[in-house]
Amino acid sequence: MRAKVRSSLTAALLMALPSSQAAAQGQQSAINIGVLTDMSGALASASGPGSVIAATMAIEDNGGKVLGRPIILKTADHQNKPDIGLSTARRWIDVENVVALFDLANSGVAFAVQGVGRERNVLTVVTTAGATDLTGKACSGTGFHWVYNNFASANALAASVAGLKKNKWFFVTSDYAFGHSLEAEVTAVVAQAGGQVVGGVRVPLNTADMSSFLLQAQSSNADVVVLATAGADTVTALKQAEEFGMPSKQIFIVPVMFSDAVKAVGLKIGQGLRYASAYDWNLNDRTKAWAKRFFEKHRAMPTQSHVGVYSSVRHFLRAVEAAQTTEGRVVATKMRDMPVNDEFTATGKLRADGLLTHDMFVMEIKKPAESQNEWDLYKVVETIPARIAYAPLNASACPNAGK
Repeated sequence: MRAKVRSSLTAALLMALPSSQAAAQGQQSAINIGVLTDMSGALASASGPGSVIAATMAIEDNGGKVLGRPIILKTADHQNKPDIGLSTARRWIDVENVVALFDLANSGVAFAVQGVGRERNVLTVVTTAGATDLTGKACSGTGFHWVYNNFASANALAASVAGLKKNKWFFVTSDYAFGHSLEAEVTAVVAQAGGQVVGGVRVPLNTADMSSFLLQAQSSNADVVVLATAGADTVTALKQAEEFGMPSKQIFIVPVMFSDAVKAVGLKIGQGLRYASAYDWNLNDRTKAWAKRFFEKHRAMPTQSHVGVYSSVRHFLRAVEAAQTTEGRVVATKMRDMPVNDEFTATGKLRADGLLTHDMFVMEIKKPAESQNEWDLYKVVETIPARIAYAPLNASACPNAGK
């Protein structure tokens, strides 16, 4: 009975507030956004805690508020399990009023969460996952793919692949959506170059021992071994391949590699290896300044995923301010209207299918003698313009592509 009296009294007091004071209270209600990522698995170093730091930096750089309301950042570990990612996203959206989700490392998780974002009219921005269909047949009017996709990564290396003039190729592929997509994209590039895929093997995510899979690649007598893997799995594969003496007899191609993996592999093993990247922290004064700020908080230089989280959160907050709302489709439209020119890229354009296109880079891991310090790991050997790196919009399978 007392609880009912208190509740009624509280309601009466709120109704008695002047309209300006009530409006002021409403303006102070927090706006919730979330970083859903891999905090402990194979992708944790590429994204994980660093992505949380990057999102926090973006919020701080926006003054900690948007539309005059404080911003609260929620974080969770999806453990690379789509069902956990999906249940977390639903709870955040339905119960905790989260209006935008970022990072979504792991393509399987990204597909699941982007789907619920589409249903609930909530923004989802993928930075770490690479599956091309995220902005293809699985696209969303409120979904964005920010840093790279597997088509761009494969296409950026097309010239290098064609230059190998090797006929037999073998794939060591992560057995989930990302790996399957990357294998398909690289296979298309290999076919165009006149190569032949002679075999492949599927590898579970977060595999501690790659020896049995690598031995299959070795016994295939393929000229080239493609690691369609990511994160810690790529590091493990390259280190164990070196132990087996494979790089002296077979050429290794790693289409997707983040700077954290380059450092973990080391220059002695990785030297000369080429891979595609959307970001170089050492590119110019602007990228260097942001990377220095990030390093002070994380004690490691940012990966392309980390800076992608920062870029996408900042762009979202600017769009919210411009649209004067957090309503998903309205903000998504505003985001597409605004160019992306920031610490991540100066050439970014958001397409109707949700893909952010920008220049890509072909990186080459330095020789130990070339490196000046522990973070001087690679050099840019080629810049691939966005118009070449990405498939054209009229080739997209997305219904939102406006073909």
